[in-house]
Amino acid sequence: MSAEAVLSIAGIDPSGGAGLLADIKVFHQLGVTGFGVCTAITYQNSEKIFGVDWQNWSRIKAQLDPLFESSTVPVVKIGIIESLELLDQLLTYLGEQTGDILVVWDPVISATSGYQFHSEMDKALFKRVLQKVHVITPNLQEFEMLCEVLGSSEIEDWVSHTHVIVKGGHGSGSTSEDVLYRQTGQPVRLQSKRLDTVDKRGTGCAFSSALAAGLQKGNSLEASFAMAKEYVFQLLQSSESRLGNHHLIRVESI
Repeated sequence: MSAEAVLSIAGIDPSGGAGLLADIKVFHQLGVTGFGVCTAITYQNSEKIFGVDWQNWSRIKAQLDPLFESSTVPVVKIGIIESLELLDQLLTYLGEQTGDILVVWDPVISATSGYQFHSEMDKALFKRVLQKVHVITPNLQEFEMLCEVLGSSEIEDWVSHTHVIVKGGHGSGSTSEDVLYRQTGQPVRLQSKRLDTVDKRGTGCAFSSALAAGLQKGNSLEASFAMAKEYVFQLLQSSESRLGNHHLIRVESI
């Protein structure tokens, strides 16, 4: 084995604000080696998505096989993917690799610009997918939509399958609260000042990839959660445009 890395399996955003390109920026800032496998080619700029071409399983697997042949990948972050069926197939593949891989799933249903990636999901398949991931990181809107898929908004039903982090950045009020619901123990709640800034592209991508980077470095889920929260808080303040400046984030402080 020639390398140990954290792997992002996500889409290509040509603007670099989200998806694979943003994930690799996060990995670099946090001092971990990052690999990337493309699930979709999107046509977009910093303001709008015009379309998406999904990669099928054979193309995704063709990208994965060489990486796992030469490297150890203890942590994987998954972003947009065409369907739950394809995600389930991917998770089965990952589970067959050597060692216990921790999977961070950022369930991207819609983009900041409003573009919808998914509309319908199967309940039984969704439950099976949840059981194969280490943690899922929906924002408030995604969590509400996925509660309908799961058939329950009770957090006990969620944590019977996996750890859950519900991000509060799209909420209201003077503070933004993110909550980690663990399979054992009390919830971990982290608050930050709600910033009056331009909406940034890819904050969900940055959060989940920072979380994955923390796990890859051997940090606990709780410590990785805190690091991801702080990373996004700094990213939101890093520029006045919709594209954040990752290089300005003070890595040493997180």
